[in-house]
Amino acid sequence: MLKRQLTRLGYLLLACLPLLLAASIGSYYSMQVAMSIRSDKPNIQSQPIVYDAQKPTAVILLGNTVSEITDVLAPYALLAKTGLYNVYTVAETSSVRSLSGGLDLLPDYSFAGLATLLKQPPALVIVPAITEIQASQNQPVLAWLRQQSQAASTVMSWCTGAEVLAESGLLDGLPATAHWADLSSLQKRYPKVKWQNNQRYVDINQQIITTAGLTSGIDATLYFLQKMHGADVSQQLADMINYSDQSYLEHATMQPFSITPSDSVYLLNAAFYWPKQTLGIWLSQGVDELALAAFFDVYTGSWVYDFRTIGAEPNIRSAHGLQLIPRYQAATHIDRLVGFGPNQQAQTWAEQQQMTYHELDLAQQGNMFEQALVRFAIDQDQASAQFAAKRMEYRQPLTLHGASWPWRTLIGIGVWLGVGIGACYGLRRISNKRKSAATNENLG
Repeated sequence: MLKRQLTRLGYLLLACLPLLLAASIGSYYSMQVAMSIRSDKPNIQSQPIVYDAQKPTAVILLGNTVSEITDVLAPYALLAKTGLYNVYTVAETSSVRSLSGGLDLLPDYSFAGLATLLKQPPALVIVPAITEIQASQNQPVLAWLRQQSQAASTVMSWCTGAEVLAESGLLDGLPATAHWADLSSLQKRYPKVKWQNNQRYVDINQQIITTAGLTSGIDATLYFLQKMHGADVSQQLADMINYSDQSYLEHATMQPFSITPSDSVYLLNAAFYWPKQTLGIWLSQGVDELALAAFFDVYTGSWVYDFRTIGAEPNIRSAHGLQLIPRYQAATHIDRLVGFGPNQQAQTWAEQQQMTYHELDLAQQGNMFEQALVRFAIDQDQASAQFAAKRMEYRQPLTLHGASWPWRTLIGIGVWLGVGIGACYGLRRISNKRKSAATNENLG
C-alpha cells in the first residue's frame, strides 16, 4: 500500500517537474528582460538644459542599478510642464543609467556637478524605486540622499522609492506608504516605519512625502503643487495631462488593494509567456515623457513584451529636455516597430528591415496611462491589462476591449504540463514492460 502511494507521488512530481522548471526559467528570463542594464557605456557628454537662477530646482534621483521608469519620467514631465522649476536628473556619476523596461538616459548632473551648479540643496528631491538599493554600489546614493534631506525643502518618494528612504533611515518613526504589493515585505524589513496601506500619499509637513504605487505619484505631485503654488497651478497641470479625477488632492484615504485570484495572470505571464514579443520603440526628438513612461511600464511591466529602443541619433531630447540614449541605431531583430507620432526616419528604417512602422495615436481622449492600458488590452488581453492598472494603482474607470485572457500563456502551461504527463506515461510503459518481461521469465 505504502509503495503504491509513493509511486503515485513520484509520478505526480514527475508530471509537475517540467512545469516547475519552465516556470522558474521563464520568471528569471522575464525579470532579466524587464530589468536589463545597458552593457556598453557610450561616451556621450551630458548637456543639461539651461539653468534659470530665478527658479527653484527639482531633481530626480537615479540609482546605480535600475530605476523605475514611471517614477523617473512622470515627475520629470509633470514638474517641467508647469514651467516653475529647473528640473534635472542626478546620479553619482554622469554615465548612462538604465530604467525599467530597457530605456536608457544620460543624467543631467553628477552629485558633484549639481553641488557646483546650485551651491545649496535643491528645493525638491524625487526618489524613485531603485533595484538592489541595499547593494554596495548604491551606498553613495543613500549617503547623498541623507545629506540632501537635512536641508532640502521636500523629499518625495514615488511608489517603492519609499524603500530607498527607509533604507537611508529617513522614515524611522514616521508614517509612510508605498506600493500595495510591497508593503508586507517593507513592514518586515523596516519595522521602525509606520507603514500605511490605505493612503494614496502621506505628507509629513511637506518635508517628506511618500506615495503609494506608481500613478499615486501624480496625485501627490498635484497635491504638492497645490500646496506650494496654489490650486490654479495644479488644476492647469491636471487639465494639461487630462487627469480628471482629483479627489485625492483633498482626501488621500483610499481602499487598499489586496491579492486576488485574478492577479495570477501576472505571475503566469512572467513564468510562461515566452518567447516575448520583441517591440522596437523608435525614439524621436521631442518625444513625450509621460507617453514613454505609460507605454513602457504597462507593456514591459506585464511580462509579455521585450522593448528595444531605436533612434537615428545617439542622443535624443525628450519634450522637456531629458537626454535619452537609444540602445540600437543599426539593425536589430524585432517583431514590430512603433513610435509616438509620424517620423520619416522611422519609416525609412522600417522599410530597410522589410517591416511597417506603426504610429501610436496619442490624440485620443484620456491621459497617457489610460491610453496605454486601453491599447494594451487590445494588443494583448483584458486580464493582463486589468492587473496592469492595479499594479500601477490606476484607479480611474476603464473601458477595455480585447481577448479575455493571454492564450499564449495558457498554451505554454498546457505544453509543459503535457511534457510532464508524457514523461509519466513513458516511464509507466517502460516499467510495465519490465514487469511483464520479468513475469514471463519467471514463468519460463
